[in-house]
Amino acid sequence: MVESGGRSLVLRHLIAAGAECKSTKKLFQQTISQGPADVPVATGDPDELYDGFLSILKADNLDAANAAQIAAFPHTNYVHAPIVDSDTSFGPVIKSLQEGNFDKSVKVMAAHNIFEGGFFFDPNEKIDGDFDK
Repeated sequence: MVESGGRSLVLRHLIAAGAECKSTKKLFQQTISQGPADVPVATGDPDELYDGFLSILKADNLDAANAAQIAAFPHTNYVHAPIVDSDTSFGPVIKSLQEGNFDKSVKVMAAHNIFEGGFFFDPNEKIDGDFDK
C-alpha cells in the first residue's frame, strides 16, 4: 500500500520492464495505490541535474542540499520526480500506460486521497511565515 511519492514509484516499477515483464523479476504482485498520479519528469542528464541542484543550494552533498531545500521552499511544495534515464524510466508514465507498455499481470487497486499531504501541516496556517513559528 503506497501513497504520495510511493505511488509514483509503483507506477515506475510497472512500466520499467514494459509489457515484457518477467514474473521472476517482479518486485510485487499487487498494489493498493492511494492517489496514483505522476508528475512530468526531468529529461536532462542525471549527473548534470544533480550537480546543478547542489550548486544552486551551495551544498557539498545530498544531505546538506536536502536540508537547505526543505528550509528554503514553501512548506507545502515538496515535489520531486524521477529522472528519465532510458533504463528504468522512459518518459511520461501516462505515455507508457496509453501505449500498453506496463506489466499487466500486477493487480492494482487505485484510490484518491482528498487533501493529500494535509497531515504534514496545520491547514489553519495561511502564509509561509506562520509555518516557521
